Formats: sequence, C-alpha cells, structure tokens
Amino acid sequence: MRKRLYQLMSWGFLAVLVNGCASNSFYPPSRYVGQADYMNEFRNGQLPGKQNDFTGLWQYRDQRGNIKTEGWYKNGKPVGLWKSYAASGLVYSSMFYAEDGTYFNVSYYPDGLPWMVGFGTYAFEDGRYTHKSDPKKKSIYYTPDGLLDSHKPKPLPRIEKGWRWTLSYSHVTSGRSCIPSGIMWFEDKWTLHKDNTFTVWAYCIPNSASPDGEMAKLCAKGRLDPVTGEVSLTETIKHLGDMSVELSSKQVDSERDGVAVEMILTMKDRRGKALRKFEITAGLEYVENGKRVEPPMKGLE
Repeated sequence: MRKRLYQLMSWGFLAVLVNGCASNSFYPPSRYVGQADYMNEFRNGQLPGKQNDFTGLWQYRDQRGNIKTEGWYKNGKPVGLWKSYAASGLVYSSMFYAEDGTYFNVSYYPDGLPWMVGFGTYAFEDGRYTHKSDPKKKSIYYTPDGLLDSHKPKPLPRIEKGWRWTLSYSHVTSGRSCIPSGIMWFEDKWTLHKDNTFTVWAYCIPNSASPDGEMAKLCAKGRLDPVTGEVSLTETIKHLGDMSVELSSKQVDSERDGVAVEMILTMKDRRGKALRKFEITAGLEYVENGKRVEPPMKGLE
C-alpha cells in the first residue's frame, strides 16, 4: 500500500509539475521526457518534440527562470539522472535511468533528506513510456531524522484498557500536504502509534524566490491519555530554525467511529505569530481487556 501510495504521489506530482507549459518551446527536443506520464495534454512518448536524436542536458524552467525539471538524453531518449525541484529550490524527486532498462528513484523530505528509494524497470519504446516497480527489490524508507524506517524504535504494546486510537497499526497517516503560504511552504507528517503516542514532523521551507526566509523543521511528540481521552504534547525537538508549536484538541462526532479527537498543531515564529495550522482527526474507542465497550459517562471533556 505504501509503495503504491508513493508511486501515485510521485507520478502525480510530476505530472502537475510540468503542467501549464503554453508554448512548444517549453517541451523537450524529443517525444519523451523523464519522470512523468503526461506533459500537458500529451502522453509521454507523444510529445511535440521533433528532434529524435537529441543527446545532452534538457532543463524545464518556470517563469522566474528557476529549474523545475532537468535530465539527460541520449539519442532522443531519457537516460542517466533526472531531477525535479520543489518551490524551495531543493530536489523533490530524482530518478536514474540505467541503460540496461532498470531505474532507481529517490523521493525526498522538504528539507532534502531522502524519504524513499524505489527500484524498477522502464522502457521508452514505440511512442510509449512504461515503468514498473521491481517486486524482487523492496523499497527503502527513511524517517525524517535520517534513520532507516526498519531501524526506528518499536512502539510499546497497544493499550488494552481505556481510550485508544481506533487504528491499530503504527503508520496510519503518512501523506504529503505541501501548501504555499506567501513565500513559505509548509508540510506536515502525522503518525499515530498503537501505544497511544503520536508524532508530528512539521516543516517551514522558504520559496526559492525569497531565499531570506528561515527554514524550520521540528518534531512534536504527544500522547493520548487512556483515562481521560485527552491529548497533550510531551516533547518538542527543534532540528532547524526557531519555530514553536502549540497543540489544541477537542472531541468531535465521527460517522465511522462514533467519537474522535480533532488535533490542531499551530506552528509559530520566534515572535509568537501563528504561521500555519496542521490538523488531523483521529477516531477513538474505549476498550476493556482489548475489546471495545461503551465509554464511561464522563468520557472526553
């Protein structure tokens, strides 16, 4: 599931990335382009490029002249390293096309650290671009602090009495939600753990057009109290910048779970001004001996 989610986000992002080119002069000098299934309305392999034997470096730039995608060609086909850049100017995704028909691709966190490495096969043939992950090679995932995902500390056993998350596996929310806000880009990654703890990685990344902004990265950790059903922060670790966070929460109704808790993490600058709010709604259940039962009358306040 995680591998498929990554593929959808990766290809989808790149399709959006190259979308919006109004002139054929923005298209590569080939029918093919690296990393994308479509470029505007054209399917990869059917681009309007007329040069079928182009060899060299091609770059796609935005209206400000910033490089958004770049890669190499050999005889009209993508080969070697291709890279795509976020608004911050940092690499968002890269893919290396080996001449034997295999590839490996890397997706990055907003601060440039690797998030995932994948492997597969590809072909630029007969006016089509095809790519397929290699089932024999498992994708490699990294945590935001650079640890191999498989090497991170294991959560404690799941709560057997009291309030707990309804989802029983560790990585229940792991998505990208880059949202431009003025000259800054924000991104957050929530993870609810089965031991009633949660982790939020929050980023504040300056846009490349305004490089004077402060880059910030922090990790906020918290816990759902099994007795009261309330959530609170237990630790905040600043990796970059001088940002702070504040957590608020409230009980809300949930069609699926009956009851849920809405958590809002507000990211503030050094002057205490709110910059961005990160939100998540998590379903709750009350259990006795691991089995769901009706919660006590007082429940959540």
